[in-house]
Amino acid sequence: MEAILVRHGAYSGGGADPGLSPHGFAQARALGRFLAGRGTRPDAAVTSDYRRAAETARTVLETLGADVEPIVSRDFAPWGDAGAMRATLEGIGAGTVLAVGHMCAIGGLARTLCPDAPVAFGTCMAVALRRGGEGWELLWIREGETE
Repeated sequence: MEAILVRHGAYSGGGADPGLSPHGFAQARALGRFLAGRGTRPDAAVTSDYRRAAETARTVLETLGADVEPIVSRDFAPWGDAGAMRATLEGIGAGTVLAVGHMCAIGGLARTLCPDAPVAFGTCMAVALRRGGEGWELLWIREGETE
């Protein structure tokens, strides 16, 4: 199993549930192109129920041309518990899973899975991990660039 852990893209406005800004959409499209260039195509996706995370997941998947409907999980919300997120992620099973959440929660999940993974995630930052016999290993880290 491989997991691509992503913090949502840059968002606009305030309020309880802002959507992505134009820059955030550009970040998500750039991440999709990056994954396509690596030959990475998620078999499944999970996202928080916040608009900015769902828009990030959908935009990455659309850019990849992946016919995957994201699972919406409150476990991936900003206050999400790393143990619950891990159980959700590992419950999906094999393949490659795109998981989109929020800075503190997705960073906590990354560090819970792999001690070499970063804890702080910038907007649309992505970390790829692979589960093997001895646990999870860090494959790569990508900052939230737009190009």
